[in-house]
Amino acid sequence: MDDPELRPEEEEILAALADAWQRVPPAEQQPFLILPWGDSIRTLSHPGLPNGRLEGVPWVRLQALEHAGLIALTPEAQVRRGSVRPGTVILTPRGRAYRQTSQPPAQSVEQGDAGRAQLARATPGG
Repeated sequence: MDDPELRPEEEEILAALADAWQRVPPAEQQPFLILPWGDSIRTLSHPGLPNGRLEGVPWVRLQALEHAGLIALTPEAQVRRGSVRPGTVILTPRGRAYRQTSQPPAQSVEQGDAGRAQLARATPGG
């Protein structure tokens, strides 16, 4: 199956979810809690997210990631008759694989920069 075309905002959300998932030890991993915040905006809560939250996530972006098979939304996360209910989102194996093939987590990039800086200091003339 081909990788879906994602908008930059969807890539950012997926990257944040995948990075948060990787920060939590496997035995402690859990779904992301979706908290309602207005009619079309959500806050995601998870121990692997910076400050435990990702705020201002457009509902339509979560739906696009679900449609692409990168996340799974629980039925209670859906909007029903104008009321917004909390629910959960799960990063699917396809979502984790998509993130792994698209770009390295930010933490790895930072470590790579530090490694290059150390190498430059150790190299004569560098």
